[in-house]
Amino acid sequence: MNATPCAAGRNTLVADALLVVIGQAVFPGTRGYVHFQFHDYAKLTVIGVIIACAAWAVVRGMSGQMRRGSPVRVSLEEEGS
Repeated sequence: MNATPCAAGRNTLVADALLVVIGQAVFPGTRGYVHFQFHDYAKLTVIGVIIACAAWAVVRGMSGQMRRGSPVRVSLEEEGS
């Protein structure tokens, strides 16, 4: 099942909101904390989801190159040693 970036962002924001509600219920001293406002954590969440989607595309592309027999080789030793 492939989720679109929009769905991933939406689901992550919903999870964030639930975690804030649960956290405030478990730790009542955090109620009213400025950074638990939706717009504060939503900005960082959206940025994180965008970066994760881009990273996933890069990793997926690299995995495909390796499978197709690309001449990319990784060596931990220096040549000529």
